Amino acid sequence: LAIAKDGLYLGKATFEDVVRESVVAYGGSAVAAYFSSPDPLVRDRLQRFVGLAAAAVQNLLDMYCFGRARQRRRLFKLVSQLESMQAESEAIDSEVQAHLSQTGQLAPAFEPFFLSSWVYDIKLSLMISSITMGIELNLFGAFEYPMQFWYLAHLYDMYLFHMDRLKQCMARTTAAAAAARTPPTPQQQRRKQGGGGGGGGARTDPRVAQIEAKELVLAARELFAKAMFKITCVLRRQGQIRGPDPDFYDEAVHFQHRFRRFALLGSPIPPEYAAFADAVAAEGEQDPALSLAAASQLLDDAQAHLATFEKVKAVLGRSVFVEQMDT
Repeated sequence: LAIAKDGLYLGKATFEDVVRESVVAYGGSAVAAYFSSPDPLVRDRLQRFVGLAAAAVQNLLDMYCFGRARQRRRLFKLVSQLESMQAESEAIDSEVQAHLSQTGQLAPAFEPFFLSSWVYDIKLSLMISSITMGIELNLFGAFEYPMQFWYLAHLYDMYLFHMDRLKQCMARTTAAAAAARTPPTPQQQRRKQGGGGGGGGARTDPRVAQIEAKELVLAARELFAKAMFKITCVLRRQGQIRGPDPDFYDEAVHFQHRFRRFALLGSPIPPEYAAFADAVAAEGEQDPALSLAAASQLLDDAQAHLATFEKVKAVLGRSVFVEQMDT
């Protein structure tokens, strides 16, 4: 399958156009205003960002054309590329937002960093995929599963924190736009307070609703990873999972080796082995039956999150779930 044909995505659109559409869909109206700005400095910096992102997007789409094993080999190179791109995107975000604040086009201290957040979102997704693909392809020994599921839960936690921050930025954007509009007349204000006429309550930003739906899926997967961590810890304690000869194995060194690529990244901050060892020790102090009961409850909670997601998806419609949900 050829993603690029004559330099175009599927022979129809430039990769620059793909980037613009993706970033606007990610950041909503605030980013759309960026790309429609007539300001020469803003246009120049955004053009530079789009040029950087187009190559990364093409590499990302090309990666998905290979089998799972080859995808994973290319994945780490792409994460490194996105790490470098994120730093440049943060610089562009800072410069554009400072300029817009100085010219009165953006409220002071309002720093959504939408461009670099978009890059970081993709990077987090690929980091998670590197672990889930490794499990799927049986690249890890069974004795490594507690380590892998613990790290996976950590990444999902970082992803949820990122989604919450993005949602807060959306809320500030909506509030700023509302403040800039003409104040409602007394009659309109009374209708709003009374819930009568014109639909009553405030409307939910579709993008915020989409983020909240994605949070349900991410939270469910985090709960699943935590449950599997507990289960594999119990199996290892009971001898159902056998590890290497302790005379020739240092788990701290193995942890550092397994996640060495993540340790080189500026974000998210990589957890220390000591944190993992403490989590394993805490599990070791619990009765196995209680650990398995707790894992079962986590799985039930994850299932409840996914059930809620299905209901939300049915209400909002499938069309709003365009972005990746396969992390």
